[in-house]
Amino acid sequence: SLDGVDRPISGSTQLKIYRLLSVILVSAYKWELIPRNPLEKVTPPKVEKLKARLYSREIASSLIEALAKEDEQFQLIVLMSIFTGERESEVLGLDSYSIIENSFYIHQSAQYIKKRGTYIHPKPKNESSKRTPLLPPVMRPFFEKAKMQFDEIKRVAGNTWNPHNLIFYDEFGRPINPNRISTRFH
Repeated sequence: SLDGVDRPISGSTQLKIYRLLSVILVSAYKWELIPRNPLEKVTPPKVEKLKARLYSREIASSLIEALAKEDEQFQLIVLMSIFTGERESEVLGLDSYSIIENSFYIHQSAQYIKKRGTYIHPKPKNESSKRTPLLPPVMRPFFEKAKMQFDEIKRVAGNTWNPHNLIFYDEFGRPINPNRISTRFH
């Protein structure tokens, strides 16, 4: 490994290596560079599905206590992650249509990822990423306040401000870089 510590290669990395070798060897066989594909008789590596890790009660309590010193938007982003188990990029991808009217559920449709200096709005990675997490009742007033602030800024600034209608945005109405959240903890 790059850090000099020997670790077993994860199942997903093994599968990626297997697939890459398979493509190379299938092509070599088709081009008649090798008499047969040696991977034909190799069983692809299995990938274990990992369960999401949740914060312990102690860590969540410490985190909530530390948040008291932060601005409201940052508090809301972190609390959303704690209460719903969503990733930073998923929380930051919530738009004003994500909160289903008169419901305590969040419709998660996408996430924001910084790529080559721009932001993209991809679909969730897989079927398990498409979920409707519960918005805890304690969070509802925070969202109502954030929505009122959003609506007022949008009314004054117009449709070119925050064109994706994101609930969380920087001072210029642009998507927040997901790394900006985690780096505030370091």
